[in-house]
Order: sequence, then structure tokens, then C-alpha cells
Amino acid sequence: MTGFRKDHVPDTAGKRSPKVGWVYTQSLARTRALTLFLLFLFLLAMPIALLIIGKHNYLAMAATPTFNSSLSLWDHLNPVLFPLHIIIAILSLVAVLVLSSAHFRYLYQQNAVDIETSMPFNSNRQFAGRALALLTSLLFIYIANAAATGIVFASWGIFSHFSSYLSLYVKMFASTIQLSAFSLVLLVLSGTLFDAVLLNVGIQITWIVSMIHILGITDRLNESPTDALWLLTPSAGLFTTMLWPLPIWQPLVLIVFWTTMAWLFFRNRPAERAGVRNGRLSWYLAVQPLFALFGGVTLARFLHELFATNDAFLQSPVFYIGLVLGALLGQFVSSVVAGKPLHKRTQESSTGAQLRAPILRELMMSVLGIVLFAIITAIVWVSITPDIVTW
Repeated sequence: MTGFRKDHVPDTAGKRSPKVGWVYTQSLARTRALTLFLLFLFLLAMPIALLIIGKHNYLAMAATPTFNSSLSLWDHLNPVLFPLHIIIAILSLVAVLVLSSAHFRYLYQQNAVDIETSMPFNSNRQFAGRALALLTSLLFIYIANAAATGIVFASWGIFSHFSSYLSLYVKMFASTIQLSAFSLVLLVLSGTLFDAVLLNVGIQITWIVSMIHILGITDRLNESPTDALWLLTPSAGLFTTMLWPLPIWQPLVLIVFWTTMAWLFFRNRPAERAGVRNGRLSWYLAVQPLFALFGGVTLARFLHELFATNDAFLQSPVFYIGLVLGALLGQFVSSVVAGKPLHKRTQESSTGAQLRAPILRELMMSVLGIVLFAIITAIVWVSITPDIVTW
């Protein structure tokens, strides 16, 4: 499951080079079995699960009073569809990671990259064909799952249950495509598949946890957060759409933005990047403040709960001590995991001058993580009005 083989390329002697359609069909063919397996998991999680539950059990469980019927999520879900929707959201995360990695895996093997670059089509067609194949695979899974679920509800004579849920299902699909576009950016930037997946998962987890900590620190956890807070975590949209209304144009704009960024990075990706750890690539410094932020706010809150639980977070010296130490720790761990050399070393430049490893630049990333905490906290404080909500 790497790149295209040369014997699969059509003979273009005296003809125009193969178009996007050829790359598209080849990419779909290589991931057909994987797509069908993921479809089976989706069908197992929703329509087959509904058939196992049965109509009478479904109606009895759906009529059960919820713990808070005032929440907007119950306009589209019920106590049966709610856990099934969560499972579908988790499977969507898995599908994005697996399928996007399968379509762009060749980028991390030098021999496959050499073969691809020698083929008679340019990088634009390569990217467009593979990206469209990824979109088609996800669209096929979602449509087939929706059709099967709709048939189950129609056969039970309660199709209205499915029609009320459909708008939330469509928004979840839009969030899935947004996550796919974001994942393409990291796949194209990374030097190894391991680093690409690890960085993608790491950014999603660290940013979401950091935002939850900041919202809790500022007493805004129960409020609808500003959409800007979730810009780097499209995976959050798979779940937040249940709680907070999301205009459909927002994920569409971000899909275009992330796809355009991935395309630009793909066009300018050097072949020599294949197999190089992310920690040795210059752009990796730009994302390390996110991990410094995560380490800082997590350790700060932990130490505050241990030693200064009666003090306000932002007025506690213990909190700020933990913030600084955690930022340094987060920076250090992110460097180690990404394969960045941490020891001091020297190397000869072209002029014979001695160059030292930029230790101060590493420390600066920790400082930027603390600055990022201050900026996000200010945004949350100003843009979200605290309100007491009974859950």
C-alpha cells in the first residue's frame, strides 16, 4: 500500500499525460478493502445495532426521560441514538486516520517517492486524485450507513426519528471532512507516518484538554465556547455539534482552508523529507508551543488542586510555578518524542565557523507556550460570559 507501480501507469507515448481520474481510480482501488471493512464497522455500530435492539425495545428506551431534557442535543437524539452517535463519531476519527494515511503513505518511503516523481503526471494531479479518493471513501461510508439506518427506521414505521437525527448526522460528516483536510496538512508536512499520526492525535488531545482546563479555570466550562477555540481541533466538532449549534458554512470554509494549505505544502514538499523525523524539521518548532501550553496548564492546575485549592487559580503563585515548570516539561517531552536531538553539538558550516545547537530557541518555545496561555485566557475571559447552568 505504497505508491503506484510503474507497470500500472498507462502508456503515454505520443499522448497527453494521465489525468486526475487515473490517479483517483487507482487510489480507490488500493483502499477498496479497507473502505469496505470500515463500512462494516459503521453498519455494525448503527443499523445492525438497532436491529439487535429491536423495535419494541427501541421505543421503550427512546421514551425514557433524559437526565436533562432541556439540552439541545435531545432535539436530534434520544437515549438510544445518543450512544450510537458517539460510537459513529469515534469510528469517524479512526476512518480519517486510517484512510488518509493509506492514501498518502508513499510520501514516507524514498523509493516510492522516486517512482511517483518519475511518473508522467504532476504533483497537482497526484494530490487532487488522492484527496478526491479519500473524500469518496468517507462519503460512501456515510451514505451507505445513513441509507441502511433509514431503511431500518422506515421498516419500523418511525422514519421521523431518523429524519430529525439526519441534520446532526450531516454536521458530523462535515466535521469528519474538516478533520480529513486538517490531517492532510500534517501528513504532507511530516517526514514519517508514525510522526504524522502521532502529531495529529497529539494536537487534538493536547489542545482539547488545554481548552477544557482554561474554560474551567475561568469558570466558563458550562458555556458555549467561541468557535475560534476549536480551530486546531476539528475532531472536537464530531462531538460539540451535539451540544452547541454549528453553522454549516463554518466547516465548509475550514475544509477549503486546510485543503488549500495541504495542497501548497504538497507541491513544495522536498523528496528528501521522506523518513526524516519531525523533530529534525524546521517547521516543527511552530507547533511546540501547543505542547508547552498543554504541559503548563495541566501541571499548574494539578499543583493548584494539591497545594492551593482555596485560592483563585489566576491569583495563586503555585499555579504560575506549575505553569512555568509544565511548559518546560511539555517542550522537552515533545522534542524527545519527535526525535529532536537535545544534546549540545557543533558542526562545521560552509565557512568553517562553529555553530551551536539553538538551546535558547528551545526555551523560547516554552515561553511562547506561556504567552499562548495568556492570550487564550484573555480571549475566553472577554468573549464568553460566565453563567451557571444546571446539568
